[in-house]
Amino acid sequence: MMNAPVLTNSLSAKPQTRSCRAQVSAKMSLTPPIITQSSIFQMREGISLADATKSSDTPKLSPSPAVKTFEGLCETIKTQKGFIRQYWGQQVEDPTLFVWCIDWESSDHHEAFANSEGYNTYTTALERIFDFIKAAPLTTFTKWSSDPTPALKAPVTEIAFLTLPDSSPEDTKRVTEEALGPILSDVQKIGKAWGAALGWVSKTTPAIHEAAPEGHHIALHGVFGYASIEDHMKWRETQEHTQAVETMEELATRVHLDSADIHGADMFHVAFYYPNS
Repeated sequence: MMNAPVLTNSLSAKPQTRSCRAQVSAKMSLTPPIITQSSIFQMREGISLADATKSSDTPKLSPSPAVKTFEGLCETIKTQKGFIRQYWGQQVEDPTLFVWCIDWESSDHHEAFANSEGYNTYTTALERIFDFIKAAPLTTFTKWSSDPTPALKAPVTEIAFLTLPDSSPEDTKRVTEEALGPILSDVQKIGKAWGAALGWVSKTTPAIHEAAPEGHHIALHGVFGYASIEDHMKWRETQEHTQAVETMEELATRVHLDSADIHGADMFHVAFYYPNS
């Protein structure tokens, strides 16, 4: 039997603490992204990008070769047409997994970069710090139904990907959005989330990935921002959360919505670092 997909789970690991200034800036409004490219990488053994996730007011030693390589990659991205912003962080539950998000004005701008002469040099540099053999990177491109910025700028962000059958009925999107709308409202009003948003995944690289069950594809991307994972756990204790679980179970039966398996987890947390913010 298919398990009910999880949108609002919780774990007991603690994210890195952000400065008060970073927490205040997390509630400031930014231009909503049109398309978000989210990549999940497996770090090479012995490599850490922890220094790349420290705020500008945190003292740093001289950057390691890996951090220098990553900073160079970020500079490359910043020069691309259609680039809006980028942010990144290690997964709280497994710090060997690194999540890098890039907001674009359109998917065409990313495609132009991917087809450019410098893209091979870019991917070669990626492979110096990320282990493509141990775990192939998973990249999704999400078009948000609402502004994800408050959730992504919170001190800790819960991330979940959901899958649907490859041959879903035409009304699946409408049915899913109508059912999940009240959950997004409750998690903010009752669960005290800083923000919550869902988006439809327009493309996944690779197109077929072990994260989705056979015959399914990654279709939905959810983000939920909290002041702490402890706050997330408090939301799970509410009646509204129980109702949310029941809704997800109903969707699992009605449209076969399922949780994607991201390195053995149906959800995870990231404390995103925003450069120059």
